[in-house]
Amino acid sequence: MPAKSKILSSLNIPAIYFQDFLRGCIDGDGTIHVFKHPESQFKQLSLKLISASRSFLEWVYQNIKNHFHIEGGWIEERNRAFTLNYGKSDSIKLFRFMYYNKVNSYLNRKYLIAKSFID
Repeated sequence: MPAKSKILSSLNIPAIYFQDFLRGCIDGDGTIHVFKHPESQFKQLSLKLISASRSFLEWVYQNIKNHFHIEGGWIEERNRAFTLNYGKSDSIKLFRFMYYNKVNSYLNRKYLIAKSFID
């Protein structure tokens, strides 16, 4: 399908697999960013998922609210791409869902960052 990344919208992902689907999205098109707050110097964290399709990110956002009861997050547009963003506390909650006990399929470099916040 031509330009599928721009027209992607909702998918038929069974609820039981959504946390694994989300982890795969983050591993592929997401970022986990750790930085020091410029004023307080406390460790900060953000979790982002990038897509050319706002509709897809709105679907992901709604599923995160429905499955994980996380009310934060926002979508922003930059350079013809869209980003679903979560701050520190919501990111940690999402890590706990995505990296559940005995999960064994993940991108190691992103898992190690997440693990440092959920341990």
